[in-house]
Amino acid sequence: MREQDIIQSVAPFFEEIERMGYEVEATSDFDRIAGIVPQTGRKKQTPMMSIDRLDFARSDAFWLILYKDGVPVGAAGAKYVDLEDESFADYLQRTSRAQYSRESDPIARVSAPIRDLFRGRMIYLGELEFLREHRGNLRLLEAFVKVLQGLAAVKWRGFDWIYAIIPEEHLKFAYLYGFLITVPDGISWAEPVPDGRLDSHAFLATEGRHIGHMFKTAKERLLRKRFRESLRRQG
Repeated sequence: MREQDIIQSVAPFFEEIERMGYEVEATSDFDRIAGIVPQTGRKKQTPMMSIDRLDFARSDAFWLILYKDGVPVGAAGAKYVDLEDESFADYLQRTSRAQYSRESDPIARVSAPIRDLFRGRMIYLGELEFLREHRGNLRLLEAFVKVLQGLAAVKWRGFDWIYAIIPEEHLKFAYLYGFLITVPDGISWAEPVPDGRLDSHAFLATEGRHIGHMFKTAKERLLRKRFRESLRRQG
């Protein structure tokens, strides 16, 4: 998908955020991010996105910050990794040992779909957090995630997969995130299970060559909602 097409598909979601009285900012200023993230209600960062633990370059990651009246009320991060010839499953197992300070592999099993499908240049989206009083607005959630996905797709053109990992109870919101593939029970963890990880976590993903379909369908759904709302106001 051309950069111009991605921008055009995501533009209505920027507008949607502004229509609801919010603003967003994308930044790779990691010193600022470290100070902003706790303000969004996140008590601690996950090891795979920890600014303190990882030596991020500005080309490796960015955060999207949600503001209300100039105050940060939400955030999420995006990270890019080029696996080259390493399999994604091997990457998960290797990095998880370091992330959770384990001598042995903390992963008991990586599911077959993840082993078979995921490889190459990977974009990970995570650390999604809104302050409690700004949760529950599904249109805001969808618009924020779409902007995050769009910015990541433009920043790291030619990626192979974009993915996220969510708890099982959040699968009811999966249609808002718009990913085209859902892999339940993606990873089984060895005891003791690392803090913040569950066997029931699901992987959501879209292959890079299908990103256009993901954005196109999301944009069309948003425009249909706006059209129906305009008809109700006229009626």
